[in-house]
Formats: sequence, structure tokens, C-alpha cells
Amino acid sequence: MSGDIWYTAYTEPDNAEFLEEAAELTELFGEDGEGFDRCHSHEDELKLAEMSKKHPGVALILEAEGIEQGALWKEKYLDGKYYEKWVTLNWGEFEEKKLAQ
Repeated sequence: MSGDIWYTAYTEPDNAEFLEEAAELTELFGEDGEGFDRCHSHEDELKLAEMSKKHPGVALILEAEGIEQGALWKEKYLDGKYYEKWVTLNWGEFEEKKLAQ
């Protein structure tokens, strides 16, 4: 995957300890807890799934946006399991005749 990627992470229910551990493990987040432009690996996914076993019943959710490709996705880690959902946006070519008057 190429281009810039921006991550947002949260847990359901809220669990600051889980978020902190995930950030330290994967280096997906900066010092302020916000995501930055690093694409994580399959190895990161396996680590996060394994880590989720330490926090039963708490889901770690990563939402990401690939700026150049128009892709949006969400990953969910819960009780050692992992799920990913992708959406790709296609804005089409700009057509000046479609501008509002």
C-alpha cells in the first residue's frame, strides 16, 4: 500500500491501558496518541490480536484512511480475533459542466 495513512484508535468500552499497550507494541501512533503515516504489517495485526486476549471483552478499533488511494478501512481486535472491513471511494474525473451555477 502506498501513500499517506492516518489512523484513529479507540476501544469499546474505553480502556486507556489497552490503547497505550497497542501504541507501544506497533509504533502506529505518535506521542499524542494520534495516528501517523505508517502502514502496519501483518505481524502488527497478529500482535494486536494476541494482545487483545489480555483485555477480554474490550475491542480495539483502528480506523484508517489512505489519502492517495481513497481507501477507508476499519480493523477490530477482540478476544484474540481480528476483523477488517474495506471501502474504496472512486470520485471519478472532475467535470466542470457539473459545477453549480
